[in-house]
Amino acid sequence: MKAYKRTQWYNQPIRLSEKQMKDPGRILEEFFTWYHLDDIRQILWEWMQVAMVTDNDVFESGRDRNNLLFFYRNIEILVEAAYLLRKQKKQEKKK
Repeated sequence: MKAYKRTQWYNQPIRLSEKQMKDPGRILEEFFTWYHLDDIRQILWEWMQVAMVTDNDVFESGRDRNNLLFFYRNIEILVEAAYLLRKQKKQEKKK
């Protein structure tokens, strides 16, 4: 299932603020300040378990679900920042 229909924002960052778009590398610093690599692995593993085994109670509490949504949003922002960094690098190579 697609999360977004193709619009004028298709293949463009939509979660980044103007400040973040000007310095997408800063997002990497912020992200890894909030999450350690081991935390990321654990959350991703829990997601996999919940997706594969529906009777798992890992995200039963409201706080757990809120933390998951916060993580999801930050992953989306991280991916958009990586997309911008990649795009900037390709443009630099063309020069």
